[in-house]
Amino acid sequence: MATYTIQIPGGRLSDQRKAALPEAIKDAHAKTTGAPRDLTQATVLEISSACFWLHGTPLECHQIFVHGFVTGHAGRSCGPALRDAVATAVASAADFELGSVVVTISEVTADKMKPATFANQ
Repeated sequence: MATYTIQIPGGRLSDQRKAALPEAIKDAHAKTTGAPRDLTQATVLEISSACFWLHGTPLECHQIFVHGFVTGHAGRSCGPALRDAVATAVASAADFELGSVVVTISEVTADKMKPATFANQ
């Protein structure tokens, strides 16, 4: 299973482009890893530019940030290829320049991807 969060700048994308982002990520993930599309989750968060600050100064944000958590396998990393595929797919779906899409991929072992359990349950 893979989980992606897509942070987009507020008011910059049409509803049609927002809806295309998760589909583009699912396609890129499936093509790169071989995993079934339906095991990939992607959430779009629209964030006001005023929410980005650096050293106490608000920043105008014109980038899309994608954070992915994917199942990693010992001795085999798909991180760089997956990062490039996701960035290209998102840039195309959003009609953004590739340099304006920032992608991070965290590869987590399968045993760490289990749902959390709570002591009181």
